[in-house]
Amino acid sequence: MGIFSKISDGLKKTRDSMSGAIDSMLKSFKKIDDELYEELEEILIMSDVGVATSERIIERLKEKVKEEKITEASELKGAITEVVKEMISGGEEMHLDTKPSVILMIGVNGAGKTTTIGKLALRLKGEGKKVILGAADTFRAAAIEQLEVWAERAGVQMIKHAEGADPAAVVFDTIAAGKARGEDVIICDTAGRLQNKKNLMDELNKISRIIERELPDADKEVLLVLDATTGQNAVSQAKLFKEAAGITGIVLTKLDGTARGGVVIAIREELQIPVKYIGVGEGIDDLQVFNAEAFADALFSELEDEAPAAEESEAAVEAEEGEVEVETEVAEEIEEEASETAEELPVEEIPAEDVPAQPIAPVQAAAPAQEPEQLVFALASQNQKKLAEMRRILEPMGICVKTAAELGFTEDVEETGTTFAENSLIKATAASKALGIPAIADDSGLCVDALGGAPGVYSARYAGEHGDDLANMNKLLDDLFDVPGRKRTAHYACAVTLVMPDGRTLCTEGTCEGVIAQNPKGNNGFGYDPIFKVGMKTMAQLDDAKKDSISHRGKALRKLQAELPEFLNS
Repeated sequence: MGIFSKISDGLKKTRDSMSGAIDSMLKSFKKIDDELYEELEEILIMSDVGVATSERIIERLKEKVKEEKITEASELKGAITEVVKEMISGGEEMHLDTKPSVILMIGVNGAGKTTTIGKLALRLKGEGKKVILGAADTFRAAAIEQLEVWAERAGVQMIKHAEGADPAAVVFDTIAAGKARGEDVIICDTAGRLQNKKNLMDELNKISRIIERELPDADKEVLLVLDATTGQNAVSQAKLFKEAAGITGIVLTKLDGTARGGVVIAIREELQIPVKYIGVGEGIDDLQVFNAEAFADALFSELEDEAPAAEESEAAVEAEEGEVEVETEVAEEIEEEASETAEELPVEEIPAEDVPAQPIAPVQAAAPAQEPEQLVFALASQNQKKLAEMRRILEPMGICVKTAAELGFTEDVEETGTTFAENSLIKATAASKALGIPAIADDSGLCVDALGGAPGVYSARYAGEHGDDLANMNKLLDDLFDVPGRKRTAHYACAVTLVMPDGRTLCTEGTCEGVIAQNPKGNNGFGYDPIFKVGMKTMAQLDDAKKDSISHRGKALRKLQAELPEFLNS
């Protein structure tokens, strides 16, 4: 199977969702007008293309329609495809010409970083390069062992230290070994979860200084691994890491398991960071070099309609990129070894990373459900809707959730933090210390860009008079009176923090982008103001499944669901 077919198959869920919706919408319009553009923009936003990027796509599409004198709605599909191709093209090539060259892999735990390193090492080896890995993620339990398994599968060497060692020291020794052994490419893993942004920046800066000192003239790629199933949250992660490290490219994993492939467009357009590789399947050779033309064609076209052209496209792309296919015997041997060794892993990250994250669906966890006594989490809130949400996620994992008040802790904890993460940590820590059991809390709010975007400050619920939502909304709208409707961009943010009695913490965050509407539409209920719109709709106009998939709280809880089993077992 060539590049076009693999990308097309991997994007099936996104294509069925986004392209299918566009097809249905275009069939309902005979002419191109403002209403058509509004509906198209809504579809793009709902597909995790993002508000700002969706607006730019519509602006460029209008220009193209005018330039090419397109009059029929049915002709717009090709124009959209061309606009997207232009937006996501450029910078995909890897710069690894020196010997050795260095690839620094960064990203949060759970994004598929370890698996990506293994697949990338195998791919580079297939291109005739000698590769060595550095296990510089010394903080996460089993990270070194998992990378070692992938090094064996790919048939490359690896340098490691003991768990908890200085990551920069591992990088230093890996560079020394790479130079001494004549390696072509040095790939260094890094910690996926550090306590805060400062720690992250300090650690990456230290590693970068080592690389610059030891290999001042070497080509260097800093690749950020992102999980496509997290949608716009992946964009937020990219923004954070872009500030902390000189990212040269993105690796977007799990595209085959999500309908959120539109996030590729958002990352490329909003952050101006090229996508270098995409993961479009569970196979060991399913890490593909990103090709903007093939991606856009696959995103907006049905594979059956393009089957005759597909073979020609595959041949052209493969010739251009110089793709080296993994030989069948080698692939089968590696897959057989993978099935034999997977059971030995303390944390089963390798098969789990490619399992698509569904919108807030019950999952089976590993250790918690096996405990003889049910684990109890204290929720640091009396809000019954929050309690229902936590129970919906945690009870299928064998965890009982009760409010802290039910368990005897009724203190009203003051939120003195400046971020949602800090406030959720403060609340959960107080409950955990008082009760001696795990405690969980969340904090969220609306941030309005035109008014400074300060977390929670400009929420309509708290902008003025408490208890008078109408007065608060009017005050916020008054503050935005001179701001054009399209510039009233805003986002909701949420942080969920779990604190264990031994002091360990797990914090997951999510964001939801939208705009402030002039007129309220319905009572949005749990955690939303009725003047906040995503696309053309408010949360009140979406069903629960859609809210779960795009809301700030839904994204944070879905990440919690994915990361919790490993955290509890660490």
